[in-house]
Amino acid sequence: MLSVTRVTRLLLVIAAIVATAAQAQQPAASPSATFEAASIRPVEWHMGCHSSLPSGSTHFGVTCRPLLALIAMAWNVTGDEIQGGDRSALGTLYDVNATVPDNKPWSDFNTIRPMLRQLLIERFHLSVHTGSKKEAAYGLYIAKGGAKLKPSKRDISQEGEAAGAPSANWLSDSHVQSRGANMFHVTSLFSLVLREPVVDHTGLSGTFNIDLDFAPLRSTNAAATDSPLPSFFSAVEDTLGLQLRPEQVTVPNLIIDHVDANPSPN
Repeated sequence: MLSVTRVTRLLLVIAAIVATAAQAQQPAASPSATFEAASIRPVEWHMGCHSSLPSGSTHFGVTCRPLLALIAMAWNVTGDEIQGGDRSALGTLYDVNATVPDNKPWSDFNTIRPMLRQLLIERFHLSVHTGSKKEAAYGLYIAKGGAKLKPSKRDISQEGEAAGAPSANWLSDSHVQSRGANMFHVTSLFSLVLREPVVDHTGLSGTFNIDLDFAPLRSTNAAATDSPLPSFFSAVEDTLGLQLRPEQVTVPNLIIDHVDANPSPN
């Protein structure tokens, strides 16, 4: 059973996986980039509360998301790339329901991000600035012998999630599963396993299905010696034809200067 902390961390990664189609930093929101109408309300976590509306709708909606995850969605970063702010406030879960201007169906999350940014700025008086930092990471490369990834016709970045439905992306201490994931989604999951950034150097495009079984990692990223399963690094290389190599990277981060503990009334 996952702890509440682990569940919250997993929600942050899933949020980034579902909502993120590119890694580029997005420009600041303009005053005109606003939803027609929007509500934000705090909720309590319960099994199956996590969901999102798919693209193609005239509404944007997500449920049971930490404020940190909403900020990560809006600025196109992961939760680990955000610094500052009150961690308790950032961990509060919210349901967001918003109407797209002119009832125009949206198909690209890049059109939602500026409106979500503006919503958070207005309701939480959020103020941020961007920075960068150097840290230990892993580079993901194609191993000798070539990639062994299984192509998928599905693209999870364009799909929503029904409340209570099994996620296409999930992990445990010894398993990673992903369906219809591009390489950004794959490295996001690997980052959660290793608890360090993973940077894609494969040059691979398209979407893939991932299934990995591996020995649980210790705090040093070493595999448990009493497990019959291969290490995570060996599983990635043997099963996917990819290789993880330690490296130093400069990563962007988002620094919160101010955020209210509670949103203004809807």
